[in-house]
Amino acid sequence: MGRPIRAAVLGEGPVRLYILGGIHGDERGGVDTTPLLLDHLLEGIPSVFTVRFVLDANPDGTIAATRENHNGIDLNRNFPTEDFVGGPVHGAEPLSEPESIALADDVESFEPDVILALHSAWTGPFINYDGPGRELAEAFHAAAAELDDRWTVVADLEWGTPGSLGTYWGVERGIPVLTTEPSRYDSAAETWPAIRAGVDAVISMLVWQNSMLGGAR
Repeated sequence: MGRPIRAAVLGEGPVRLYILGGIHGDERGGVDTTPLLLDHLLEGIPSVFTVRFVLDANPDGTIAATRENHNGIDLNRNFPTEDFVGGPVHGAEPLSEPESIALADDVESFEPDVILALHSAWTGPFINYDGPGRELAEAFHAAAAELDDRWTVVADLEWGTPGSLGTYWGVERGIPVLTTEPSRYDSAAETWPAIRAGVDAVISMLVWQNSMLGGAR
């Protein structure tokens, strides 16, 4: 519908973190947490980082409070995974939507070391990971659970995710993908302190990993 997908880049370091908000417009926990996280990172990030921050990947869905975009397509089932399943909600073919094309191009051009996607779920709060992201997910969980002991780590979701960002870049491409899933029953104000603590822990672990590599990343 002509609405822009807004993005910002923070820092100029070798560790490249891609943060994605709002791919599902009805998941207010993800949509509303995104600007809070941006403001937090604007206060300062370690010099080893470059952070690409996408504020709202599905602006039409956010305005309409729908999971899907204006065409009725779930953008997080529209990426070109090996197990892509076409259909009226997933799209007739991968990357059929302007939003998923823009996101795929943006991720590819940024070449992230880690991807963080902000969602929410009725079964939350939990941190999900795809690809080699277990240590990062556990670091997030340890910090978040200190403030809210409901947080858990979930490796495999009970539902399939063909065509998802996590499947495409995490499982198939080997880039750690972390997905925050706070409870939909809670407001962003209620879940934000634990998410902030979790993200800070992930950032600290990435700084440590980079130092162990002698700053080579």
